[in-house]
Amino acid sequence: MRYSDGAVVYSESDLSSSGFGLSWGHTRAYANTLSQSTGGKNGNSWLVPQWQYLVLLNGGTRLGVIRGLQDTLWFDKVGGDWIGERSIRATLVEDTGSQQFVLSEPLGSVYCFYSFQTSGNLQGSLKSVSSPGGALAQISYDSTGRITKFEQGAASKTVVYDYNYSGGGSQPGGGLGLLQDVTLTINGTPVRRAAYSYYGLASTNGNYNDLEKATVQKWTGSLWQNLRSTYYRYWMGGEKNDENEIIGVVQGLKYILKPQGYATLTKEGYPPETTTNEKIAEYASNYFEYNDPDRSVSKEICGRNTRIQLHLRAKQPCGRV
Repeated sequence: MRYSDGAVVYSESDLSSSGFGLSWGHTRAYANTLSQSTGGKNGNSWLVPQWQYLVLLNGGTRLGVIRGLQDTLWFDKVGGDWIGERSIRATLVEDTGSQQFVLSEPLGSVYCFYSFQTSGNLQGSLKSVSSPGGALAQISYDSTGRITKFEQGAASKTVVYDYNYSGGGSQPGGGLGLLQDVTLTINGTPVRRAAYSYYGLASTNGNYNDLEKATVQKWTGSLWQNLRSTYYRYWMGGEKNDENEIIGVVQGLKYILKPQGYATLTKEGYPPETTTNEKIAEYASNYFEYNDPDRSVSKEICGRNTRIQLHLRAKQPCGRV
């Protein structure tokens, strides 16, 4: 939880690699105060920091490089140049001939983005990444603008992330068109996979397209073996406590059940997807209650013993999914 404004800010890394001097992976970052919480491809209110993109504001004179929840880089157009605000050391150049923006970082990494003159659904999307040593990674998208592949390599050495979007959930209708899994393949061999499920229309433990579960798996040579699962429950909105105070907001995280708790409940014969809230509460790492309507956290319970009680007002929501 972020104490300055009472917002839930939570992230998990499912996959990672650093081949050829270039880091990549699949990290999920949740916030309960986004200005646009629906429409994310990894579930409502979840961002993927690796899926960087550009936003253009103020009639085309202000540009943001969105990198998850708290790492946005802002540039202002002065004459024909883009000037970073405050202490930003990265430089941004618009290459109109190639219809791209080029972001160069001080340590040598270079990120290319499709410009806003690009046709179709790729405007502002990340196009390629280069390491300080010059290794290049290309990024592919489908016709709707969803990332489908991250690929880097030299000779027979390759690092590839493949993204599959025929998502589903434990309840009918959940996750259609959302990220079902992402597979990390190294030198042609699958290594790790992160698989996701989402809540459907009939669920009482999450809103439609809320992320239900994330499972990391390893390839054994013949099948995918589960390594760990993290499970989430959400408020549906309007729930009250014994004092008749609203403590639940739509798409607000309610319970986080980390891998150890998930494995213990499963071993004891209580499938987390179907067991009661009371049982989940015994093993959850985090539980949240909220103020309405500003969505700030009014109570957080960490584990079984630590309790933090807050009454804060959240800042205006920022960012988008």
